[in-house]
Amino acid sequence: MVLVAKRREIRAAAERVWEELVDWENELTYWPNVSGVKVLRSEGTKIEREATVGPASFARKTRQTIVLEPKKSILLSFAGDEVVGTRGITVVPLAHGRSELEVTWELELSRIPGLVPNLVRNQMVSGQISKATDAALEKIAEAAEGGG
Repeated sequence: MVLVAKRREIRAAAERVWEELVDWENELTYWPNVSGVKVLRSEGTKIEREATVGPASFARKTRQTIVLEPKKSILLSFAGDEVVGTRGITVVPLAHGRSELEVTWELELSRIPGLVPNLVRNQMVSGQISKATDAALEKIAEAAEGGG
């Protein structure tokens, strides 16, 4: 199991941060390891899609479901042959027009080719996701704060 949790305070109101998060055209700017997104169905606060995830050397197709709790959270659930998991994003309003963005990942990896032991593999994936999440939080903060 791979678990990653990150937080970032942003100098922008929660509503402004939310606008950035649901601007789907910019999603790939924040999460560049997602490509080939094809929306299969969108109803109310639920979106079903296919997308390729992972670095280019290990990109895999997944089926994804996104559930929005408007202006509060986004839960992305995904499943593919080698990975099953979730990415949760929560916007927390703070005082003085600020907010906090929380991102949590829970992944179960299986059937990944190679001779790397599971513990080492999980640590490698955790490190990659941690760096990618830090970069995404930085870009989202810049955009929400008016610099992007």
